[in-house]
Amino acid sequence: MEKVLTNKSVLAANESLNRSVYQRLFTDMQIKAPNRLVDTSQSKWHIGIAGSVLLNFDLIEVNNPELLDQVKYLCAHFVKAHNPDNVFGIFFIVKEFLNSCESFDEETGGELADALADEILYYFASNRRVHGEGQLSRLRQWYLEGVKLKLPMFQRTVGDALRKLKLAGTIKGLDVLIQIKDKSPLHSNELDELRLLLQRYVDSFAVGQTNYFRLAATWVFITLGIRPIQLRLLMVGDLAVNVDKDTSRKTYLLNVPSAKKRMTAPRTHFRLRPIPVFLGEMLEALKNFNLKWLTVNQIDIDMQVTPLFMPTKGHHNRKQGSRISLYEHCFSCGVINRAPDKLLESLNQFQKDAGESPLELKINPRRLRKTFATHAAAVGTPAMLLMELLDHEDMQHVMIYYKLGANFSNKIDQVYRKEFGTVMEYFKGEISLKELSDTNKNEQVFGPEGLRRLVGIGLCGKYGRCSLAPPYSCYTCQKFEACNDINIHQEVLEVMVDDVDQLFENNVAPGKYDMDHINACKSLIAQLENN
Repeated sequence: MEKVLTNKSVLAANESLNRSVYQRLFTDMQIKAPNRLVDTSQSKWHIGIAGSVLLNFDLIEVNNPELLDQVKYLCAHFVKAHNPDNVFGIFFIVKEFLNSCESFDEETGGELADALADEILYYFASNRRVHGEGQLSRLRQWYLEGVKLKLPMFQRTVGDALRKLKLAGTIKGLDVLIQIKDKSPLHSNELDELRLLLQRYVDSFAVGQTNYFRLAATWVFITLGIRPIQLRLLMVGDLAVNVDKDTSRKTYLLNVPSAKKRMTAPRTHFRLRPIPVFLGEMLEALKNFNLKWLTVNQIDIDMQVTPLFMPTKGHHNRKQGSRISLYEHCFSCGVINRAPDKLLESLNQFQKDAGESPLELKINPRRLRKTFATHAAAVGTPAMLLMELLDHEDMQHVMIYYKLGANFSNKIDQVYRKEFGTVMEYFKGEISLKELSDTNKNEQVFGPEGLRRLVGIGLCGKYGRCSLAPPYSCYTCQKFEACNDINIHQEVLEVMVDDVDQLFENNVAPGKYDMDHINACKSLIAQLENN
C-alpha cells in the first residue's frame, strides 16, 4: 500500500527541516548610512561619503554562508552608526583575522561559535605587541559588538575575557586564554578525575550502544587530541592491529587523516598514531560491530568508506547537503561534538545512583584537544612534532601551548610541589609520618618571605621547628595548637593572599583564592572574632 502523508505530517517534516537550516539574519538590499543609502545587494559595498570606501566581502576567504551572513549583519550595523573610515578599519582587521584562520567550512551553530572563539583567542595571544595594538582593539570592538547584538556565533564569556585584556601595554602572556570558565584546558587533577571516571564505568556499555560510541570517541579525543572532523573521517581500514608471534601481544595503530588543510581533499594526508591497548580493543570491537551490522542488514559499502564511528540505530544526523561524499555514512559533527558531554551526563547519573559525588566538568572535543596540547607541551614535546600531531599548517597556534606554562593550572601544580613537597603524599596516606619527616629533615620550610621571622602563630612547635610547610600546613594540620591572637592570624592571611597575587602576577581568577589553607585560616579568624 502506498504511504499517504497527511497535512500534519507534511507540516511536521517541514518544521523539522527548517530547524536544521540556518535562517539568514542579513536580508537588506540597502541600508541607511549617514547622509546616504548604501547598496548591499552585492558583495561589494560602497560606503564612502566624499571619497571611495569599499567593503569587498569577496576578499574574505571563508566558504561558510552562516559566518559571512553574520559578518555582513555586523558590518551593516557599523555602517549605520560609524564613520566610513572607521568601518573600513574594522572590516580590514576582521578580513585579515578570518583569512588567517583555519577553515570554517563545516562548522555551524554552536560549533561555529566555539571555532570562532578559539581562533580569536589564538589570534590575540599570537599578535600581542608592546605598542601599536590598535588593530587588536578594533577586532575586539567587532567581537564585543557581536556579543552585544546577541548574534549566534559570538560568545559572552569570550567577550568578557577580551574586555578585561589591557591592550597597547605590557604583555601579560595568555591571560585571555586562562580566565574563561569551561574553556580552559583541564588541569592535571581534573584530567585524572575524568580518566578515573571513564575507567570506572568502561564495562557499563555494550558495543553498539550510543554511550559506547561516546566513550570510545571521548578516549580518542583525550589520547590523540584530534578534531571532531578527523574522527568523522576515520574509516575501519584506518585501524591497524599488530600481533607479536612470540607473545601474542597486540599493539594498535590508528592512521589519522589530516583535515582542514587548505586546497587539499579529505583523506589525502595521514599520520600514523600509536594508541593504548585498551583504546585499540574498544575501536576494534567497534569496527567488528559495524562490519557485522552491515552484513546482517545486507548493506554493501566499500570498506574504504565505512566509518569507524558509524550510526547504526537510525540516528543518522548527517548535515544535509554536505559537500563531502565521505560523510554519507558518518555521524554529524554536532553529534560528535556533544558526545563527551552527553557521556559525562550518563556517568554522573551512575555516580548519583551510587551515592557518590558527580564530576562537575564541562567537556567537549575542543577543550580536550587544548588539554592534550597543553600537557604535551608541558612534558617537552618538540614544537614541530606537536604541530604535526595537532594537524596544524604553521606554528602560530602551537606556540601558544608552550607559553601556557604560565597558566593557573600549571602554576598551582608547581606551588603544591614546591611548597608542600611530600606533604600531599602524607595526607593522601601514600607515605608514613616517619617517611615524611625523613624526607624533609634537610629541607625544612618555614613560610614565605614575608613571614620568615614570624613567631607566636601556634604552640605546637615549642619543642622544635616544624618540618612541614608553615604557615601553609598549619591551618589544615590536626596537631596545630593555634594562639588566640587574632592579629597574628590576620597578618598570616594577608601574606598568603599576597603570595597568590604575586604568583599569578595580579591576574588571579577568584577561584584561586579558594584553597584549603586560606579557607582554614579564615575559619579560625571567624571563630576568634565570635569569641
